[in-house]
Amino acid sequence: MRKFAILSVFVFVIAVVIFPALPTPAFAQRSDSLKEGIALYNQENLEEAIVALAKARGEDPASAEAAFYLGMAYRQANDIQDAYKQFEDAVALRPLSDNAILEFIEAATLLDKFDTASKWIGVAEEHKVYPARVAFLKGTLLAKQAKYDEAVAAFEKCKQLDPAYTQSADLQTGICYMNQRKFKLARNRFQAAVTQDPLSDMASYARRYQDAAEHWQYIERPLRVTIDVTAQYDSNYRTLAEPYAQAPAAMTHYLESQDRQSLVMQNVVRLDYVPVLRAPFIFTAGYAAANALHQRYGTDNDTFSNSFTMAPGVSFEKFAVNLVANYTHNLKRDPGYNRYSESASVGPLFRYLLSNNRILEASLAFVRKNYFLAVPDPANEDQSSRGLDGSLNGIWFFRENALLNLKVGYTRDNAEGRNYDNQGYRFSAGLIYPLRDKLRLQLGGDLYLQDYNNENLIFDNAVRKDRTYTGTVGLTWTIFKQMDVTAQYLYTRVNSNIYAYDYKREIYSLGMELKF
Repeated sequence: MRKFAILSVFVFVIAVVIFPALPTPAFAQRSDSLKEGIALYNQENLEEAIVALAKARGEDPASAEAAFYLGMAYRQANDIQDAYKQFEDAVALRPLSDNAILEFIEAATLLDKFDTASKWIGVAEEHKVYPARVAFLKGTLLAKQAKYDEAVAAFEKCKQLDPAYTQSADLQTGICYMNQRKFKLARNRFQAAVTQDPLSDMASYARRYQDAAEHWQYIERPLRVTIDVTAQYDSNYRTLAEPYAQAPAAMTHYLESQDRQSLVMQNVVRLDYVPVLRAPFIFTAGYAAANALHQRYGTDNDTFSNSFTMAPGVSFEKFAVNLVANYTHNLKRDPGYNRYSESASVGPLFRYLLSNNRILEASLAFVRKNYFLAVPDPANEDQSSRGLDGSLNGIWFFRENALLNLKVGYTRDNAEGRNYDNQGYRFSAGLIYPLRDKLRLQLGGDLYLQDYNNENLIFDNAVRKDRTYTGTVGLTWTIFKQMDVTAQYLYTRVNSNIYAYDYKREIYSLGMELKF
C-alpha cells in the first residue's frame, strides 16, 4: 500500500487553513516599495506583490521584513523553493521574527530538508515560540520521516498545549496509523476528527480517510474466507481426460459415440492467511477445497481437490521477492472417489514496481506431477512428469479499478511416458474495465503453443503438436462489499495434428462469490 500523499503536501494546506492569520511582525521603518508589496499581498494580488517585494529586497537586502513577506508571497503562489530561500534569509537577519521561524520550518519540511527543519524546531522549542504549533510542525516532520510513533506523540502534545488543534492533530494521527497499517486506530481517530466539528472542511477530509481506513482494514484482514458457487453449462467436458493407449479404431468409436454435454456445479472454499509482519518481511498462506459435480456421467467424472500454498518473502519500496510453494491433490469418481493426480511446485516470484501504476512480475517454478491411474503401457502413456514453469507478466493500472496484464510463459514437462514429453509457450492478455461503479467487464485471451518431442506409436508415429486458443468474456457485479455475481463465457479451441486431441469447448457460467 502506497504511503498517503497527505504527509508530503496536504498537511501544509491544512496548516494554512487551521492556523490563524499571522500577526504583523514588529519590524523597522518600511520603505514605499515594502508598503506597496505588503498591501498587494494582503489583497492577494500575488504576482504584483512579488514584483514590489523583490524591489524592496533589492533596495534593502538587510530587511528581514521584506524577506519574510516575499517568502509569504512565494508560498501563497505555491513556489516553495523560492519561499524557502526568502525564509532562510529572514531567519538570518535581524530582528528575528517568530513567524519567520515557523514558516521556515514548514518550507524546509515540505522540501524534505529534514536536518534544517529539525534544527529550527529545536530553536523554536528552546525559545517557546508558539509551542502548540511547533509541536504540530514537529509531528509533521516526524511523519514525513516515517517516525510514526514519535509523530503521534508530538500531535498528542499539540492537543494538550492547545485544544484548538485537536481536530487537525487527530486527522494527522489517523494518517500515521494508516501508514502503520493500524486501520482500526486510524478509523477511530478520523471519527474523532469528524465529531469535533462535523460541518468543517477538515471533517469532510476526515470522513474520506475514515472510509479509506475501513476499506483497507477489510482488504488487509489477516484471515480471509472466500466461497464460490458457480453453475455451468459445459459443451465438451469429457475431453478433459487424456485418451490412454487404445487402438485408433477404438478411440474413434469412443469419441464419436459420447455426448459430452452436461450441466456442472462448481464449489470452491478458500482460506487465505495474510498477516502484517514487521518490514521488510511478508508472508501469505492459503488452502482451497474445490469440487465439480456433473449432471451426466458424474459417477466417473466428478472431481474433488485440495490445494495448499505458502509464500514467505521480503518486500522493499519497489521490489519484492517470494518463495512460492504449492501442493494440489485431486480425487476423481470411478465410481467412488479415488486418487487421480497430484502436483507440487516451488520457485521464486519477483515483483518490481516500474512506476506508480505499472508492475513487472517474473516467476520460475520447478514442477512435479504424478498421475495415479495405472495405464497399460507406462513407458509410453504415463503422464507423470518433472519440469519447469516460468513466466514474465506486466500489469498496468491505467485508471481507477481498471487493469491490463500481458503475460508470456514457458513450460517444460519431462514425462515418464515418452508420448507426453513436451514444451510449450503461452501468450496471454487480460483486461478488467469498470463499466459502472459496481459493474466490471472482464476480457481475456490465451494462445498456447505446445510441441511434443517424440513420435506417438499409437497414432502412426506422428509427433503431436497442439495449438490451443482460449477466449473469455465476463461481467462482475459487486452487489455489496462481501458479495460479487459473475457471468462468463469461455471458448476453447484445440487444433492438434492428432485427431484424438483436436476439439472445441464452450462453457457458460453464472456464479456467486462471498468474501468474509
